Amino acid sequence: ADGGSAVFLIIAVLDIGRINANFGYEAGDRVIDVAGERILRRMRQGDVFGSFSGHKFGAILNDCDERALIIAAERFRETVRGEAIDCDGAAVRADVAIGAVMLPQHALSGAMAANRAEEALGDARRDVDRHLNLYEPSATRDALRRRNVEVAETIQRGLVEDRFLLAYQPIASAADRTVISHEALSRLVLSSEEIVSGGPYVEVAEKLGLIRRLDMRALTLVMADLQASPSLRLSVNVSPETLADPAWLSMLVAGACRDGDALRRLTIEITETAALSRMDDLRHVVATVRDIGCRIAIDDFGSGHTSLRMLRDIKPDWLKIDGAFIRDIGHDEDAVVFVRALTTLADHFGIRTVAEFVQDEASAALLAELGITAFQGRLIGEPRLRVGPGATVLDGLDGDGWLRGPLVVAPA
Repeated sequence: ADGGSAVFLIIAVLDIGRINANFGYEAGDRVIDVAGERILRRMRQGDVFGSFSGHKFGAILNDCDERALIIAAERFRETVRGEAIDCDGAAVRADVAIGAVMLPQHALSGAMAANRAEEALGDARRDVDRHLNLYEPSATRDALRRRNVEVAETIQRGLVEDRFLLAYQPIASAADRTVISHEALSRLVLSSEEIVSGGPYVEVAEKLGLIRRLDMRALTLVMADLQASPSLRLSVNVSPETLADPAWLSMLVAGACRDGDALRRLTIEITETAALSRMDDLRHVVATVRDIGCRIAIDDFGSGHTSLRMLRDIKPDWLKIDGAFIRDIGHDEDAVVFVRALTTLADHFGIRTVAEFVQDEASAALLAELGITAFQGRLIGEPRLRVGPGATVLDGLDGDGWLRGPLVVAPA
């Protein structure tokens, strides 16, 4: 109002989850309190500082340009990192990340300042050299944000109107091409009646906190089809966030209580990266899943930091080798070596293997020689959209996930 300028900061104390896990919640609270006290002592007279939320503080630095911001941010980090914090005899070191926005240049209200500083903070966490980021306008980012809003509305409308369905892609034995199971893949029927792959929506759903609802919907559909079709065997993916959700696991257990035989024909697929990042949660989930008769598959194996310990501790029933190593295996000697090593490792632990994205007979023959147990991909069959008991609908999606031509109904 006076024509001046300022910078609004959100200062986050880093690794509080790790500190809580290793030293206890009281230690985490003390680290936050001491970090705040240290930063407050380094504030200039006339600046504003206070608690923002949880492990975050807010600050307003008056008459501050970008150069002064860099100096101030380094001062705050130095005072927090300079000396270990005593937590009942444990010496704990802390650090902070800082997101900032210029006022009023890039924010005309408190709410806008908070949102943009939070956005900058997300980038600051990835800036390992400075842990500081100043918000700058971006047409690309704004367009992405608008797209996220549209996708979120589409997802929520699809859930409310029951427009999410499952397409089943066959998985066949490498030895005789007999179909042994199907992977359940999400499909969304838009209000225009066009059918799109659910895959592009998953990333946005994870960012916006909607992925658990999608996973719950997929599990509901899978359990219903297993109960309706006694010969059907299915696998379904679960996201890292859903793994830690007691409601999802309770739904699975309740399904087993209603029809234990149906759940013994279900495999739960967990991506390798999710398994490695949530080993503690995963052990509990795996124990419960196995108790009710389901199987466990590690999906996209080889896409992350392949862990011998994970195979030893979890001992999944299946490893699904990431398609990046399968697509061009006939022309990639490195991929051949990698797949051979994985199949040898899996055989040692008594784990069966699935090669994803098997496209042609030449690749299939080579993969069989390497010891792969089963194939999934175009060679075995495209996904088929199941619309209810007694019928399926041929999916026929193009490369962008859109349906090619009219729906074709065929006997189940």
